[in-house]
Amino acid sequence: MLREVVILLSVVTLVKCHQRCWQCSNEGNLAVCRNNTVTCPASEHCFVEKVVTNLDEVFNAGCRSNTACLLMYSLSAAVIGKRSTALCGQCCTGPHCQDTLCGLTPSTLTCNQRCWQCSNEGNLAVCRNNTVTCPANEHCFVEKVVTNSDEVVFNAGCRSNTACVIMQSLSSGTAGKRSRSLCGKCCTGLHCQDTLCGLNPGGPSQLRCLSCSSVTSPADCLVYETCQDRKVCYAGIHIEYSSLRYSFGCQEKHLCQNSAANDVAGHPGREIVNGVSICDACCASDYCNNIDCYILKKNMI
Repeated sequence: MLREVVILLSVVTLVKCHQRCWQCSNEGNLAVCRNNTVTCPASEHCFVEKVVTNLDEVFNAGCRSNTACLLMYSLSAAVIGKRSTALCGQCCTGPHCQDTLCGLTPSTLTCNQRCWQCSNEGNLAVCRNNTVTCPANEHCFVEKVVTNSDEVVFNAGCRSNTACVIMQSLSSGTAGKRSRSLCGKCCTGLHCQDTLCGLNPGGPSQLRCLSCSSVTSPADCLVYETCQDRKVCYAGIHIEYSSLRYSFGCQEKHLCQNSAANDVAGHPGREIVNGVSICDACCASDYCNNIDCYILKKNMI
């Protein structure tokens, strides 16, 4: 009789343990997982598995048996296929128990945010004016890259935690055969991209600079231009067909820094089209390049 009671209690317990769990497969947007649920058999548990596939962080969720849960847990942080790696695999029992598996938090699940989006864009205004809603498990990012033609361009959008870590580790390194990453950062929060990678939260700086090309005298240059926020004022002197020529305008900040470094290293000049440059200098205030190039160069050094 006692044995029959124990068996009956066990059956009743199993009947009460049916629970609803998220269900998804290789899904990058956690909201999709959360909004699609399934009723598990009484002998199974809810699970969440976080996997990296080709630098994209995706999730699997649903119901699994005790044995499958133990096997999944033992394979976490191991290669599970030619192109994917399991970062985390956990099981649980109880209402909303998946909310906190594999480092998730309720705020992570509900915080879909809007981020700038652009690719290889030289004009930050284009990035700022084009936005996208990220999946709940991703962050906004900004990446600043210099191309092989010494042009600074920006990439922006949404990236997973794993992709953010990899991107930040590659900053100031080679990003491709024709580009080099100067900066790559991720963030979470309203307007958080405004200050990434040294950007100005107020938008373009609207720096005004003298702007002329190859004039015979600085006094001949009476034109000004407005630089983009990643550029500074430039002044240069070069020899063209045995005559001195003067140039003014806007230039990428990192090119100016390279110019100053070359001067310190004792480089007497560099070849340019139709001549040799003998002075390159930059400054970062309105109309600051309307003085002698060598004075600006001395200030840079």
